[in-house]
Amino acid sequence: MKKLILTAFFLAFLLIGCSKEINYDQLENRGNTHYIIGSKKPYSGKAVIYYSTGEKKGISTFVSGKLNGEAITFYKNGKLQSKSNFKDNLPSGSHISYDENGNVLFEMEY
Repeated sequence: MKKLILTAFFLAFLLIGCSKEINYDQLENRGNTHYIIGSKKPYSGKAVIYYSTGEKKGISTFVSGKLNGEAITFYKNGKLQSKSNFKDNLPSGSHISYDENGNVLFEMEY
């Protein structure tokens, strides 16, 4: 029972800790590792970048300061532009690009 409670606590901690989301402008890249400006700890969480007009341009996932997981970009009208996967800052897995009508332009695997 004690193990079950500790496991549940650990999973909850991971989910809460990894769900943080900040504006990409709050990050700085030092030696191919991203940090919140002024921080000594590499950033883990999601970073969102916006068009100058305020629309969401993209969302990237960072783990220990590196692009890891899904990166999504959007057209200015809010429609999906692309989905890519990364591992340690490098493309890994699939990449799909869409036109502004939602049709697949191309798909590729890394």
